[in-house]
Amino acid sequence: MGAAKAEQATLSSRAQLRDFFIIRTMFISGIWHGASATFAIWGLWHGIMLMMQSLIKMIIPIKLPKIASWVLTLEVVVWGWVWFRATDLQNALDVFKQAFDINSLSNDTITLSLS
Repeated sequence: MGAAKAEQATLSSRAQLRDFFIIRTMFISGIWHGASATFAIWGLWHGIMLMMQSLIKMIIPIKLPKIASWVLTLEVVVWGWVWFRATDLQNALDVFKQAFDINSLSNDTITLSLS
């Protein structure tokens, strides 16, 4: 029993180290794209999502249908693009706010989102 717990602790610390390096690498890639908070958040977003994917895969060992995996991946990436495209933090927060505010949908909003 003791050896199994030691091996599990080693795997856990290795996974934590891997996750740290993934998040750090994605953060650096965000800064590489541009020296602003929105690019840094974009990098952190992708790093954290990769870490969560790895963690969820270990906790819930089920395989999603391929189409569900594609849709989920697209959703994660599209929400990350908001940070990449935003001119500043307030702009990104406004986009998120409008995305969840059904009353904000108007012809102007739709036209602006397509430009």
